[in-house]
Amino acid sequence: MEGPTLWVLAMIGFITVVCVMGAKLASDFETLAEAWIGVLQRLRELLRRRR
Repeated sequence: MEGPTLWVLAMIGFITVVCVMGAKLASDFETLAEAWIGVLQRLRELLRRRR
């Protein structure tokens, strides 16, 4: 393989890894946000009941 061809393949591989990791991170953040939203909703309901 020539140098530029190898470089292009390496860049494609790097971009693929970055995209996959970014998607995983976004999924983890979404799960965390949903969990906190649920906690805050329950806390709000609890505070409403106490009034």
